[in-house]
Amino acid sequence: MINQDIARIFTEIAYLLEAAGEQKSQFEANAYLKASRAISSMQEDLETIYEKGGKDALLSIPGIGKGIADKIVEYINSGSIQKYEDLKKKYPIDFISLMKIEGLGPKKLAVLYQALGITNVEELRNAILNHKVRGIPGFGEKSENQLLKNIEMAERVSERIPIWKAYPEALRIKNYLESTGYALIVEIAGSTRRMKETIGDIDILAASEYPNALMDKFVEMDGVSSIIAKGDKKSTVSLKIGTTCDLRIVSKESFGAAMQYFTGSKDHNIKLRRLAIGKGMKLNEYGLFSGDKNIVSGMPEEKVYETLDLAYIPPELREDRGEIEAAAQKRLPEIVQYGEVKGDMFSKMDVSNIKNITGISYVFVDSGDGPLTDLYMYTFDGGRAVKTGASIKALDCSKLNAVSELKSASGVIMLYNIDSLGLPESAAVQNLIEKLSKSGIIVLINSSDVRPTSDFLYSLRKYDFKVAIGSFSDEPSLEGSMRFGIGITRRAWIEKNRIINTLDANALMSYLKNSQ
Repeated sequence: MINQDIARIFTEIAYLLEAAGEQKSQFEANAYLKASRAISSMQEDLETIYEKGGKDALLSIPGIGKGIADKIVEYINSGSIQKYEDLKKKYPIDFISLMKIEGLGPKKLAVLYQALGITNVEELRNAILNHKVRGIPGFGEKSENQLLKNIEMAERVSERIPIWKAYPEALRIKNYLESTGYALIVEIAGSTRRMKETIGDIDILAASEYPNALMDKFVEMDGVSSIIAKGDKKSTVSLKIGTTCDLRIVSKESFGAAMQYFTGSKDHNIKLRRLAIGKGMKLNEYGLFSGDKNIVSGMPEEKVYETLDLAYIPPELREDRGEIEAAAQKRLPEIVQYGEVKGDMFSKMDVSNIKNITGISYVFVDSGDGPLTDLYMYTFDGGRAVKTGASIKALDCSKLNAVSELKSASGVIMLYNIDSLGLPESAAVQNLIEKLSKSGIIVLINSSDVRPTSDFLYSLRKYDFKVAIGSFSDEPSLEGSMRFGIGITRRAWIEKNRIINTLDANALMSYLKNSQ
């Protein structure tokens, strides 16, 4: 449904109007907040209401006046609201995140923006740590210190959990719901499906002929600490692992479109929706419509992209970073599939006690601690580890005394903890990677810690370096921690031919020998 998107925008408009500080703006802000609350609590889709009864049907909703109704219609028809876009240009502030910090309101945030250009939580934290806030009228040393404590408190309350913690739980829930016998289809959606490094909640999508029975099983399952909401189409529970889980039940006919919609991201969906509008169609979680006909009814989500003249976009790429434009030109990167990685480039396993390695034909084992360590390659023969004689050096960037040590390193080296060198946008990091890429540098991904982040790697992909994926685990498997390292490369648009452990054992040994 578009309800949550519109409710969020109305809330932000209210904050933006309050930031202006005018009496007239305050009355208007209250109207948008009232509308936002009304829309958030609705079960029926605004778009459906508008299609059935036009603008008059919207006006019948408590809290929706003529001006608000016009904005809803504008969003339905264009996917955006011009008033919101104009206000954001004046105050490009992340109100939603900053307003979670106790002691801050729209007017104070406007003051911070005008004085220091603060638009997000991280910028506020840095300004406080550098004692820049205390000099602003209305603030002081005491309030500055309190704000820092409030930031930490807000982050603990809304803390995201890592993908390595979320994905196994999502998979467990999916398997459990399938085992009940009440579901026709069950799939993981949301940021977990997109393999985002951290997630705010778990989204599960299902089709069922017994929705009430399936919801009963969902709220009663192991791992639930409390029931937040229960309905016949959507239920939300709090999980013991420290996050929430939503189960949405949709019709089998709408499942493909719903998978696309509820996978996200929000920005990807907005752009895709606008593309559909430009082609005379309408896209939502119920389907892709030409007039009143759902032209993807009963079809998988791939058909949504195909009908919009796009190549299929893998979930990990759906972050509005040019993937829709690339799909239109059939120029998406050929990213690695989860079953195409042949070995583990960094393991902490005990090779003297190998039982079985799931889906892996070779492994490089860490020989010890230190900034520069040798990794020795083992293959497997009937579950027994066989040392091949091939090796490669790995350099822990977080343990370097100086960047000069990295510059002086020779031979083919895998770098890990590379993000400890600084921000990917910094000239120092980019210049270093550019120089090292000419010497056959390999960036090693830590699948257990999920680093470097896909954003970091994405910003460096223009340089000609190879990538290796390591489990950093004593129990490597493609179904386990390795999956998260593979997810990083997919989100970072790294082509499969740049990942050295897509090579089989013999090909990799030959590559290493020729690269020395």
